[in-house]
Amino acid sequence: MVYLVWGLRPFYRLSLAFLLITTFAHLCILAEIGDMAKNHDLSCHFHADDTQLYCSLKLRGQVASVQVIGSCLNDIDKWMLENMLKLNKDKTEFLVIGQKHKVNPPIKGVHVAGHYIEASSSARNIGVIFDSHVNLEKHVLNTCKMAFYHLRNIARIRKHLSQDDAETLIHAFISSKLDFCNALLHGLPISVID
Repeated sequence: MVYLVWGLRPFYRLSLAFLLITTFAHLCILAEIGDMAKNHDLSCHFHADDTQLYCSLKLRGQVASVQVIGSCLNDIDKWMLENMLKLNKDKTEFLVIGQKHKVNPPIKGVHVAGHYIEASSSARNIGVIFDSHVNLEKHVLNTCKMAFYHLRNIARIRKHLSQDDAETLIHAFISSKLDFCNALLHGLPISVID
């Protein structure tokens, strides 16, 4: 998967007319990027200000697939510059996902507009950390780490809180993190979930 992130966010404090124009402009941008992805035979998915381009590849066609992704990203970057937007190359991630029992293709990265983006071992997608085998171990470890961090901080101030306030903080900072995207954990080995 290749993740593109750009910083086009409407200002909600402005008038409704401006909001409608901004929303329409945002939809036009998404439509244009979607058309560019389709022209390169790539699939795409949009969420808020995230764009994901993805394709499936076979071991024999991996070089051509990486070149297609690079070409599409170059076209998107060119179009964005022409329209006074900027592709945030610092937040662009390139992730190769493969089966656990097979070796991933040796794809090192992709060239985008003079920058080389290395293939990463994991990438965050709407708050969930995916790795190259989609076993979600990094996501589970990160969720546990964040839960214990917040639990320790709540424990430090517990003597100053009522029972209801402590419960509210635990639900806000811990339970919500544990519940977020927990359907993705279904079917994982017990060793990962414990």
